[in-house]
Amino acid sequence: DVDHRYGGTSIYQNYSYFDMLDDGGVVIGDGFGAEIRMTGGHLFLTAPGDVWLQPGRNVNVMGGRDVIVKAKNSIHISAPDTDVRIKAEKNLHMIGGNDGDTGGVLIESPTPSVHVFDSVKGEDVVHGGITMKAKQGFVTTWASNIYLRTGGGDVTAGSITIDANKGTDPIYM
Repeated sequence: DVDHRYGGTSIYQNYSYFDMLDDGGVVIGDGFGAEIRMTGGHLFLTAPGDVWLQPGRNVNVMGGRDVIVKAKNSIHISAPDTDVRIKAEKNLHMIGGNDGDTGGVLIESPTPSVHVFDSVKGEDVVHGGITMKAKQGFVTTWASNIYLRTGGGDVTAGSITIDANKGTDPIYM
């Protein structure tokens, strides 16, 4: 019994804590195992459940050196209203099917082809389809087999065009 107003109830003894460590660090913890630990110039957010960051505006993550994001299962990145951009000052590497057995890389665009890049930038770009652009280098396809096809399944039929500078440059085979 808690008192005469409530009668019997289940009570679970649980502790939260705030500790100032000998090294100058600070630890804040709850009775469920979540902890904020600041020590040695590092900040650790630890939780047996989820960690949620839910600002009213932006979340800015800026690593002074590297930013590493790993997940045991999937990683989802989405922008339901506008664009997703990934930029690398040097090389951008992607791999799918790394286990050597299953998996691959799918790049898909369900929209019709439209290309308006020249006069607009950023989120004002009008673009559909898939475009690969190398202003001064090669676009190289390197595989044991290469298969090009138009039409079939849920894909509308169309033509395949090979054009070297509007017909003014040679095509080598």
